[in-house]
Amino acid sequence: MITLHEHTSKTQREIADELLVSQTLAARTIQIWMETGSLEEHKEDTRGNKWKLCDRDVRKLCIEAKKDPQKSARELQQEAGPSVQAVHVRTLQRYLNKSGIKSYRPQKMPFHTNLQFQRRLHWAKERVNVSEDFWDEVSLLKRTQGIK
Repeated sequence: MITLHEHTSKTQREIADELLVSQTLAARTIQIWMETGSLEEHKEDTRGNKWKLCDRDVRKLCIEAKKDPQKSARELQQEAGPSVQAVHVRTLQRYLNKSGIKSYRPQKMPFHTNLQFQRRLHWAKERVNVSEDFWDEVSLLKRTQGIK
């Protein structure tokens, strides 16, 4: 397409008809070639919204998040400067995620595992018929050692 445009006197419409593409595609391709000298797309530069925070603010946000991992994005936003406070909380979460700081909820775990239940039951069955004197000694021993 570029060769036809540079080495012949054909119009964009004639080039498009010859190559069986739309005239719009031919026009865009030739325009990109004239502006950049290349046909490679720069998707990173042309897609998505521009960043709302500068690099310094993002670094500062990451440092604060690493100091106290328990803080939420909303708490980080409230403690930060006015440039960070103007940004939505979800945007701050995206910045933190891009920086490798991810939020998560801890997995719910039972208070005791099955093995712990079995051991406790075994311990209790062994001591079902133990005299009260034994338990008095245990209680006295705990009090003297300061164990609750």
